[in-house]
Amino acid sequence: MSYKLITKDGSAKRGEFTTPHGVIQTPVFMNVGTAAAIKGAVSTEDLQTIGTQVELSNTYHLHVRPGDEVVKKLGGLHKFMVWDKPILTDSGGFQVFSLAGLRRIKEEGMLSDLEDFEVYMDSPLAVEATAVFHDNVSECFSQEAKRLIAEGKNPIRFPGLKMAVTSDESKMINFDMKPKVIISASGMCEAGRIRHHLKHNLWRPESTIVFVGYQTRGTLGRALLEGAKEVKLFGEVIEVKAEITKIAGISGHADKNGLLKWINSFTEKPPKRVFVVHGEDKVCDEFARTLTDSGYNATAPYSGTIFDLIQGEFVKEALPVAVKKKAAAKKRSGDMFQRLLTAGQRLISVIRKNEGLSNKDTAKFTDQIQALCDKWDRP
Repeated sequence: MSYKLITKDGSAKRGEFTTPHGVIQTPVFMNVGTAAAIKGAVSTEDLQTIGTQVELSNTYHLHVRPGDEVVKKLGGLHKFMVWDKPILTDSGGFQVFSLAGLRRIKEEGMLSDLEDFEVYMDSPLAVEATAVFHDNVSECFSQEAKRLIAEGKNPIRFPGLKMAVTSDESKMINFDMKPKVIISASGMCEAGRIRHHLKHNLWRPESTIVFVGYQTRGTLGRALLEGAKEVKLFGEVIEVKAEITKIAGISGHADKNGLLKWINSFTEKPPKRVFVVHGEDKVCDEFARTLTDSGYNATAPYSGTIFDLIQGEFVKEALPVAVKKKAAAKKRSGDMFQRLLTAGQRLISVIRKNEGLSNKDTAKFTDQIQALCDKWDRP
């Protein structure tokens, strides 16, 4: 993927992304396909007719419904959606921008006892996004970031930064016992590599799990933030001993004032009706009231509501349905020592599978196992 700046007027830019599935000219109208289903039109042909260039497919909703295996069996996301143009997924943004903060922490020595800690970016999409920003400094970076570049400081590159692209590279992170920061796309902890990192670190009191994105009700991420004492991952009950915390205000989504500024910019042709459909029920209701107080005909409809755009009236107004909490995981019989024995058996299995490795890789693997033994061996 590549980006080309076409014109610039102050902070406003017009550019062009070239992807394997087509060109996207920005700014762009982007239709939403939350669960890998074309929405906002009768058919894919309608979107082609009005010039839609890219479709948004939310990764969390995609994992929950229709599910990874269904999409895979039907030939992949493009065939499943009957859409041959670019598809945007919502992963990678924070991972890129968080690097700037971590660079500053390392540069200014804020962690004096851990000056040489490593930072692992474990998200293939974030790695690609970082490369795009790095290759398009003049178009993508802010004035502050460009000032750092002029001083010889790259905001998103620093000593100790490591990229994990393959699954093997991701797995090896958890065999390194040194203190580290792992940046991994969360998907609200319902899918992806983050679940493996949680399995290896949730039970460790010395670990800290930091959430920087929204975690909706009914997800593993939300359960952890609300104080779950144990969770189930890959069929195994994991005790939560790590510190669980969050940092607010890092989201790239517009806040209330940002949304009001956006909608009030339609001065020549303001919207006749506004539907608030993204967010928790209470927040949607309150923002709809805010818009109504500002003179807009705004509604926050519940799932299942039908509105006739031609007649300008509701055909059906659905009632709210409470989200059922997931049943608490049953504690597995046995104690934590049994988990340790199981992990040891798995390690033996992994060692056997790696017979035939090169001498260099075998030595590296051996050193990592020896380091683990040295740390936990008792006299």
